[in-house]
Amino acid sequence: MDLDKKKKLANARRGIETADKEMGVDKLVLPEEMIHKRVDKQAMMTYLAQFRNLKDTNAAYRVRAFGEGLHKGIKETKAPFFVERPTDAKGEIKIKVLNEDGKEVSCDITKAESPAGYEKLAVSYVPQKAGVYKVHVTLDDKHVPGSVFTVVVEEDLSIGGSMLIINHLPCSSSSSSLQLYWL
Repeated sequence: MDLDKKKKLANARRGIETADKEMGVDKLVLPEEMIHKRVDKQAMMTYLAQFRNLKDTNAAYRVRAFGEGLHKGIKETKAPFFVERPTDAKGEIKIKVLNEDGKEVSCDITKAESPAGYEKLAVSYVPQKAGVYKVHVTLDDKHVPGSVFTVVVEEDLSIGGSMLIINHLPCSSSSSSLQLYWL
């Protein structure tokens, strides 16, 4: 990050914005106040004191994991989710899905379309049996927010409360069959 020493106001503005967005430091002073010859020392001390209380600033907290496959699933049905990170959050992303027995479940991971300044991965796995699964998403071995995710995998998809079960059955034709069961 190169800063021009002659552009004090632009540098102060960039620093305050970066501290706010990347570290959660409240904007207690304005850039104009920060560069003023007679800066309010008490205000600056209060602003700077926030930096002492920051938690570990590892890049993993900037990674976002989201999607249905991190919350619920259906046995033998693809469970998709996404992992998104800013392009400047460097490091190795690891994704590990464990079934109820603690055995690792294989995942398909591909690059997905993402907004400018971000990298996005499309991830899916197919749970082979019902139960509670654990999904670990890490950046350089540090968990991202929400990880470890607990996923409840059901036998069948239920809609309409406990009275209606939907079961997807493959057919010999190119379309699939949908069966409804009333309990």
